Amino acid sequence: MEPVENKGKLPFAVVVLITILSLALSDLPIFSVIYSPIEYFTTALHEIGHALACSATGGSVMGLTIVSDGDGHGGLTFCSGGNHFIFGQTGYLGTTAFGCLLLFLGRKESMTRPLLYALAGLLIFAVFFYMMPTLTMPKYAQQGMLSMIVGGLMAAALIAAARFLPLKAASFLLAFLAVQTALNALYDILVLIQISLGMHGQSSFTDATNMANDTGIPAFFWSLFWGLSSIAMLFLTVKAAYWRRD
Repeated sequence: MEPVENKGKLPFAVVVLITILSLALSDLPIFSVIYSPIEYFTTALHEIGHALACSATGGSVMGLTIVSDGDGHGGLTFCSGGNHFIFGQTGYLGTTAFGCLLLFLGRKESMTRPLLYALAGLLIFAVFFYMMPTLTMPKYAQQGMLSMIVGGLMAAALIAAARFLPLKAASFLLAFLAVQTALNALYDILVLIQISLGMHGQSSFTDATNMANDTGIPAFFWSLFWGLSSIAMLFLTVKAAYWRRD
């Protein structure tokens, strides 16, 4: 196998460099300042994954948050109806899928600005149709308002990046977001596995415990299944985007 010709494409070496630097710098205090908005971004994709699957399976999204509720949940999606077996899995797997989609489509520089605008549009849609209804829920109204503010700011930043950044810089930003989204999904799944095994401070509920309650299959299985599925998705994406057989 050999790398695909990179003319007009983001070089695979850039993706590798971003990944190595992200892993190497993730524990540095200064990096946490940069990483904080990324955490909100990946949390938004996680919860939007739940919400879209809920809507697609006939359910109604009653509200959505992407800021902490103080009980160990970075975000929450409130769904009425729908197929819980499906939308219960599209948080972690959906985040990985978003990352893979950005990696695959974002390899072409011509797709950079449209993808940044699309991400902004997705956040704006979520703000008005998923987060705003949370304002009617007394217990989560504050989280809903903060979520709308954070979501709006992220959308504005993405629009500004698409509009004003040079193409090379915008392409690098998109690759950074893609890599961070994928890495964050894998890290969160690792934490979820630890929670399932009692090795980590456990919140009142997680996606894995919800699936365990619905199916009778242990939470550890779902955590491991999502982790292995995410790794497979990333491998196949990188192979399809950057490698080919003679």
